[in-house]
Amino acid sequence: MINKIIIAVLITLIAGKVVADDFDTDLVQVKYEQKSARKAMLLSALLPGAGQFYANRSSITTYIFPAIEIGLWVGYFTYNKKGNDKEDEYIDFANEYYDRDRQTQCQEDLQAATDN
Repeated sequence: MINKIIIAVLITLIAGKVVADDFDTDLVQVKYEQKSARKAMLLSALLPGAGQFYANRSSITTYIFPAIEIGLWVGYFTYNKKGNDKEDEYIDFANEYYDRDRQTQCQEDLQAATDN
């Protein structure tokens, strides 16, 4: 009994789909230009956000993606420079306070203390 109901529902849905495809029942006809996905991808690869701008200028992603990309690059260069500055500070500190003879003496003293 349940199988017959399921089959009837499926047949009704399929028939309704076939019949609906034959009718043009859209209340509002939308005319749009077909956009090339390859062109959008190429534009986005060249300049972040350009593909979104090509596909839909009114979309919010058209403006969000370039802003995020710019922010990421600014952050990268800023923190890379800060890291290089810290590395230079470390090298200056090490050159000023490091003494190979003192390190050797401390290691020997530590080894002697652990041997006893």
